[in-house]
Amino acid sequence: MHGARKAIALLAALALAAGAAACGGDDGESEGGQGGELETVEVGTLPIASAAPLYLGLEKGFFRDEGIDVKPQLQQGGNEVVTGVQGGSFDFGYAGPIPIAIARGKGLPVQIVAATDDQGTDASKADVITVARKDTDIRSAKDLEGATVGVNVLGGVAEIVIKASVANAGGDPSKLKLVEVPFPEMVAALDSKRIDAGWVTEPFRLLAVQGGARPLEDTSYQAVDPKGFEVGVYFATEEYIGENADVVDRFVKASDRAAEYAADHPDEARKAISTYTEIPPELVSKIRLPRWDAELRQESVELQAGLTKQYGIIEEVPDVNELIR
Repeated sequence: MHGARKAIALLAALALAAGAAACGGDDGESEGGQGGELETVEVGTLPIASAAPLYLGLEKGFFRDEGIDVKPQLQQGGNEVVTGVQGGSFDFGYAGPIPIAIARGKGLPVQIVAATDDQGTDASKADVITVARKDTDIRSAKDLEGATVGVNVLGGVAEIVIKASVANAGGDPSKLKLVEVPFPEMVAALDSKRIDAGWVTEPFRLLAVQGGARPLEDTSYQAVDPKGFEVGVYFATEEYIGENADVVDRFVKASDRAAEYAADHPDEARKAISTYTEIPPELVSKIRLPRWDAELRQESVELQAGLTKQYGIIEEVPDVNELIR
């Protein structure tokens, strides 16, 4: 466990520096597929493996081919990205459908323009999942009743997926004790018995399992949406979309191309992940990769929006036809 703890400490220490490491990419030269000056767009994104297509698209020139100079701006959570897009700090944002549905449900005019990744159908391959401490009797979602469960943020996708999983297993989600624990601290919180179980993404899933934590496959994205839970999408405000429809179309074209490339070139995707997440290469080589797919399943977005209301995060379910461009 010494190596794992060292890796966790390194990841936590580098989290604040990740933004500075992610500002590379297209250099804004007067070239590109549009035959003139590149259109600069600011993109709020997250320091997680799922965001790899954006950086591969920069590296491979997919955005430059469409006349776009992308400037990634790393944030720590989807809610921060939504706030940045709504406030005009970012032209596009990367987040899950749930933070976007929450914003739309509160009357904020944001719309999904492209998809990049989902969780597929096989929970045994999940790169984001709930794990239970090895010395507990927790073996399933129902066993989480009365347990203290760490989530990266309250009122977000983790809370909704865990509660829905517990309900699907016949348990009572109101008996959960959810506490906020940042991803880099989740394994330490398990080891110190501060929490009984925790929602983990890579590389913390890998570190937790290496330390003996027990993955709960029925407390996963797949348990909530067996056909493929949409995890990562790009979005913008209606105002930006209305005033920059051509830029949006070109951004989506490059993003779709990048998602397909990442799916077909996992080794290159792993190298890209090391450049903007600061995850040590020895961990990147072992983590489970997301399932990159540019096809957006509207029924998954509808399901997530409905669950957001069901668990009291928003009062009204937004019209999904208005939520998606």
